Amino acid sequence: DEGKILKIDKQGQVQIFVNIGGSIVGLVIHKNSLYILNTQNTRKFGIFQYDLGSKQQVRFWDHADSADRWGSRMVVTQNQLVVANVTNHRLTIYSLTGQLIRHVDCPQISTLCVCICVSPSNPDVIIVSDNNSSRVFAVNLTTGRAVLWTNSDISLPQGIVSYGSDHVLVTKRSKSTNLWILNVNTGKIIR
Repeated sequence: DEGKILKIDKQGQVQIFVNIGGSIVGLVIHKNSLYILNTQNTRKFGIFQYDLGSKQQVRFWDHADSADRWGSRMVVTQNQLVVANVTNHRLTIYSLTGQLIRHVDCPQISTLCVCICVSPSNPDVIIVSDNNSSRVFAVNLTTGRAVLWTNSDISLPQGIVSYGSDHVLVTKRSKSTNLWILNVNTGKIIR
């Protein structure tokens, strides 16, 4: 919530890598770049790109989404940056240098905690975990089909990550640790 990105070195020392202020709701490393999605900043909100070697900001671009709720709303797939835009209920696709490629309307995205990951079996498919609606669903970026499948069995899902070649793992914010394994092609719970 303070907008700080921390770095831990091999000796376990913690240092501030960069402090951009505001709320960070997306963090992706791709090749030698760090991409940071900031949705609440008194100075500016949008996407920051930093060079990991020099620790210098390479570029910044606006992203029209000011919702500050938790989530991990940004991924890289096929050399494109995909961002869940909860204010406008869509997935926004950028080049790695910030050029807008297109929007994929996704009215199922709510305005609260949203996390996304890339399907491990298809780089054109984004899996969305939507805490507010208690749904996990898959969207194909190429065809624009709004929903390939939906799972409503997990109450208040939050974190989501690809696992192996056929699964996604889903967790939720609670006092106990729960982890669900979903089939990436059907959305059905495996365990």
